[in-house]
Amino acid sequence: MTDIEVYFLSIFAITGWCVGFRTFTEENQIGFPIRRLLLKMGDIGKPLGSCVRCMPSVHGSIIYWILVWRFLYIPAEPLPLNTLFLFPLAIVPCVYLSQFLWNRLPRY
Repeated sequence: MTDIEVYFLSIFAITGWCVGFRTFTEENQIGFPIRRLLLKMGDIGKPLGSCVRCMPSVHGSIIYWILVWRFLYIPAEPLPLNTLFLFPLAIVPCVYLSQFLWNRLPRY
């Protein structure tokens, strides 16, 4: 895969994970005890799972670097510098896309 393909894959993966995890931990869902624990943690719990706009900063960092390692890393060569440049450009759209999708999800 090229770095641009990994970039778009990471945007879709990060957004899907963040919105899916937040939906999974919504009230009356099976993962609500996780969210209750995160809410008790205060400001530290927001980017871990209680704020859909904050989640791409933590979850997105982990997902982006796993995808870069899996698809772009060659052990004998250094990591391409453009992956460092694309990193914030992958996280920022996920914040807005996650919020956009979260606002349009039906509530049950």
